[in-house]
Order: sequence, then structure tokens, then C-alpha cells
Amino acid sequence: MPQSSKARVKLAHFLVEKGVHHQIVHLYDTKTKKDLKYPKIDQFEEVVFTSPSTVDAFFSTIPKDMIHDVYRYKVIGPITAEVLKERLNVLV
Repeated sequence: MPQSSKARVKLAHFLVEKGVHHQIVHLYDTKTKKDLKYPKIDQFEEVVFTSPSTVDAFFSTIPKDMIHDVYRYKVIGPITAEVLKERLNVLV
């Protein structure tokens, strides 16, 4: 089962419970590129997060005083939503 080194173990646990033989292979590491030129965050009305690592990357690269300039945030999935909620609560 190819996955990131940061992948959750929920799927692997499910496969074990169902008796599915599998092998986990960590094919890549998720890392934030900090040397990129990012657009001004105040030019956007919405930011969409696809995973907890995208939340982490956003909060580690965008200046904290600009985080609230975004009109709204969207997430894909409950785990990503929880990570975003935790990050935003720290800023309040």
C-alpha cells in the first residue's frame, strides 16, 4: 500500500481487521517548500486545504498577521478540518 510517511494508520488497521494481507510502503515524505514566492494572501477570498500537511504548510509559510485576511477556509475531510480548527484557535 503506497503512502506518505505521514499517512494515518486507519486504513491499515481496517485491512488487518478484514484479514487483508498488505504491505505498507512509504514512497514519499511531505515537506514544505519555504523558498517559493507566494502571492499576497489578501488577494484570495478562499483557501482550500486537502490534507493536514497543507494546513501545516500554509501556517508555516504565511505571516501570522495575514492569516485572517482570507475570507473563508474550506477543507476536504474531517481530519483536515480538525487540524485547521486547532491552528486557528491558537491564533485567536
